[in-house]
Amino acid sequence: MDEIKEMLHTLIQRQDAIDKKLDAIAAQQTELAAELRKISNPAARDDIQAQLDYVAQKLGQHDRDLYVLKRKQTDKEAAR
Repeated sequence: MDEIKEMLHTLIQRQDAIDKKLDAIAAQQTELAAELRKISNPAARDDIQAQLDYVAQKLGQHDRDLYVLKRKQTDKEAAR
């Protein structure tokens, strides 16, 4: 009888752990659904696109600046 009680107690503990994991998954799913609603909003999408365009422009400027700096460094080394 004690063995059955111990097994039942173990099963209940495992079920509680599974319930906690399922609750965490449900909370994550709710958060993801909210994020998807934000992204699905055309205004939010436009804002994200504008931010990406800005970052791409800045990246292009930095690439150009690096090219110029490397070229100046190469010219200085060649002049020596």
